[in-house]
Order: sequence, then C-alpha cells, then structure tokens
Amino acid sequence: MSEENAMKFLKLISKDNSLLEKIKPMSRDEIVLLASQMGYDFTKEEYTYMMSMIRESIERKEVMKFRQLLLTAMIIAGIMSLILGKYNYLIMFICLYFIVLNFYK
Repeated sequence: MSEENAMKFLKLISKDNSLLEKIKPMSRDEIVLLASQMGYDFTKEEYTYMMSMIRESIERKEVMKFRQLLLTAMIIAGIMSLILGKYNYLIMFICLYFIVLNFYK
C-alpha cells in the first residue's frame, strides 16, 4: 500500500512544477515528511525503490529507442546501397551518424 502512495506522490510531482521545484533541494527524509503531511504515507526505502524502478523503466525505453533508430539507419543505408548499385559503406556510416546524432538531441 505504501509503495502505491509513493507512486501516487511521484505522479503528483511529475504534474506539479511548483512542487517539483520545492522538493529539488530536499533530502529524502524531508521529501518523505512532506509527502506524509500531504497524505501520502511511505518510507524512505519505498521512495528510493520506486525512484529506482522509474529510472530503470526510462533506461529501458531509451535503449529500445536507440535500437529502433539504429535499425532504421541500417535499413536506409541498405536501400541507398541498392539504389547506387554497390555497397557504399561511407553512406551507411553517414546515415548512422545523423540518426544517432538526432537521438541524443
């Protein structure tokens, strides 16, 4: 139940910029106390666990996005090689470079 409260509090923070700015300089203990005062009871450990779960989820999504971009670059490079009638690795690397560059914007 308190992990659910931690998740609800984190969702509230993600929607409320003023609250996000308020908690940025706070320690985890202070955040847990503030959340408790707002009706979201959970422990520091539960808060830390939920934050780590969110980070892992974001990292997995970023890896999947990168893989999709890399696959797209390879397909574009393959099509360009077919159009030119030869294997032009320079074009492939240029495509990869620009797609990966756009990924990190």
